[in-house]
This record gives sequence, structure tokens and C-alpha cells, in this order.
Amino acid sequence: MNQSVSFDDFLPTLLTPVESQAYQAIGQEQTLELAQKTCSALNSGQTLEEHVHDIAQQLVADGITEEQAQAIGGLSGKVIVAAVATLCPQHTTQLQQLELPLR
Repeated sequence: MNQSVSFDDFLPTLLTPVESQAYQAIGQEQTLELAQKTCSALNSGQTLEEHVHDIAQQLVADGITEEQAQAIGGLSGKVIVAAVATLCPQHTTQLQQLELPLR
């Protein structure tokens, strides 16, 4: 990934229309916070799989609907991909462990 591309520029290029709506609803600040938490979790030794599981548990605890979960889940996966690609590329090899759809 070209380091001159920022997280805020890269993330929207990955999103489907439904995920874009979720991104707009959640906001840039919260998605950047998730991205930073992703890198912090990976830097502290948590695996990407464990981090994704934690996010999924939080979504369930928040009591969101299935439709919301699908949109937010897709968005969360792409936030993680964009975070690793732009903010903590030293963890790029962990992306290969997950099967995160990019489109």
C-alpha cells in the first residue's frame, strides 16, 4: 500500500453503497477510532481474528438488527483492512488469515 494514501482517502474506495450509508451514519471520527483500536490491538499481540470476534460481540451486545449487523459488519471489516493497510502495515500478513470480502 502506498503510504501517501491516508486511511480517510482509502476506506471509501472499498465500500459498497450500503456500507457507505453505514459509514455516513457512524461518522468519520468513529471509524477512525475503530481503525486506531485495530492497530493498538494488533500491536499489543491480539490476533486479527480475535479482534474481529471482539467487534462482533460488541455489535451483538449493542442489540443491532440483522440488517444493521450486515452493513456494519461489512464496514467494520473494511475499516480493519484500511487501518492495517494505511496505519499499521506491519500487520499486513494477518489480513491473509481472514477472508474479508473487499467487494
